[in-house]
Amino acid sequence: MKICALVVLAVLLIVGNALAHPGRTAADGCHYCRTNCAKWGEVAGARHCHDQKSQRPTLAPRSRQNVPPPARQPQATQERIRETPTEIRDSTPRVIDADTLQMAGQKVRLQGIDAPESAQSCRQPTGRSYLCGDRATQALREHIGTGTVTCKIEGRDRYKRALGICYLADGTNLNGWLVSQGYALAYRRYSTKYVPQEDQAKAAQAGIWAGEFVPPWDWRRGKRLP
Repeated sequence: MKICALVVLAVLLIVGNALAHPGRTAADGCHYCRTNCAKWGEVAGARHCHDQKSQRPTLAPRSRQNVPPPARQPQATQERIRETPTEIRDSTPRVIDADTLQMAGQKVRLQGIDAPESAQSCRQPTGRSYLCGDRATQALREHIGTGTVTCKIEGRDRYKRALGICYLADGTNLNGWLVSQGYALAYRRYSTKYVPQEDQAKAAQAGIWAGEFVPPWDWRRGKRLP
């Protein structure tokens, strides 16, 4: 009688498993729930696996195809790089030094000329030293006064300054004016446009040409008057 009871119990277990999990179980212990799914707490058609130790069904990972993609993040606003305009019109500049202006939010280096540095000393005919760079800066400030300046931008230098030819409202070319008055030199390394104005200033002994001086490009390399 006991043997019969054990046989019946074994048959019931086999039938129960067959009803709950018809078909073969894959090598990884996973298969799809087709019938009696509620009994096992499963979703019909869902794939699940059996823990090899406890033989209890566990849900299998969902296929990547059924996983909704993550919400797309808004693209960060790209900062627009401000390009140098081809012309800065009718701006009241701040004179930084004799060949550099601050206008329209940027530095403009006067193209084709080179003025003495602010701390640079030159020598008068009497032999007395004076700050020729500072004097040239003051002369440019006075010449511009409260007027407006228009600069035609030709590019940028290695310090990211705009390179420009600048004019007063009456049409005066400030680059050429500085050279003709002896407050700056023609920067021949980059342009020969203002060589005639330099020759004029030299002949008239105007500005720095009245005494002794070191060209600003040599002064920046450490050369000084004897």
